[in-house]
Amino acid sequence: MDIIPQSGTFVRLLNLDHLKQALFIREAVEQETFYEIITNVIKMKKNLERQKKIFELSNDFSRFFQANDEFHICQLEAIGKKEAMSMLKDAHMHTQRWRKIGFDMINQIDSQIADHEAILKAIETEDWRMGRDAIHKHISFLIQFSEKIMAKYPKYFA
Repeated sequence: MDIIPQSGTFVRLLNLDHLKQALFIREAVEQETFYEIITNVIKMKKNLERQKKIFELSNDFSRFFQANDEFHICQLEAIGKKEAMSMLKDAHMHTQRWRKIGFDMINQIDSQIADHEAILKAIETEDWRMGRDAIHKHISFLIQFSEKIMAKYPKYFA
């Protein structure tokens, strides 16, 4: 989004390269967080149960995405770095826009929940490599369907 004083606010077209860069930054942050974490598991488990209920009872994407973001913030809270996500606000906003159009088309919340379960399992077993792989799989999920999404919504992209 571009905000030009005295002129207006303009929504930019989606850009796959920006998405890839945003996901790269997010993955690096989450992997470092995971490496330092191995704590705060109870809060994350409760959040995951909430995600499952949202998915099973209502299939409400908006509420699911909110719970999904909270899951990742739990990781940052565990190491006293909750504000790191707000520092990545622009990258996260780009990711949110991408996933909204992607999930409307792909609707694979169940695989996202499975990824969160894998991340929790890696934390519980203190397996940094397993966690790193699970985080990579989870974050790279959005790129997996890029060609399909771009073909359906070509006017959304730069």
